[in-house]
Amino acid sequence: YFDVKRLLAIVGVTVNLLQPHLDNVMKMRHDIIRFLLVLLLNRYPRVRRYTAEQLYVKLLEDGTALFDDNQQVDRANHLLLNVVWHEEHDPLGQILESRNMIADLLD
Repeated sequence: YFDVKRLLAIVGVTVNLLQPHLDNVMKMRHDIIRFLLVLLLNRYPRVRRYTAEQLYVKLLEDGTALFDDNQQVDRANHLLLNVVWHEEHDPLGQILESRNMIADLLD
């Protein structure tokens, strides 16, 4: 339980690092997104769901300022919103596949 609380706090801090008005955010953006994508595959369903929710909100707010291609941001948001990230088991690999698609869209 303690690990989950700590990870949820880390997600919030990490997402808040994506501030488009900061000079060096574009240099860090790739690493920040990559770290959030790792959290989308976390073993705790609650962490995956919270990461997807927070990234979705951030992309809605600042996606056009952070990324050049609005269509790709929209597609990534569609996946973030429609995948069941809190699924306990992922026998069909939908979580992994969707996360990889998001990685390609936001790269």
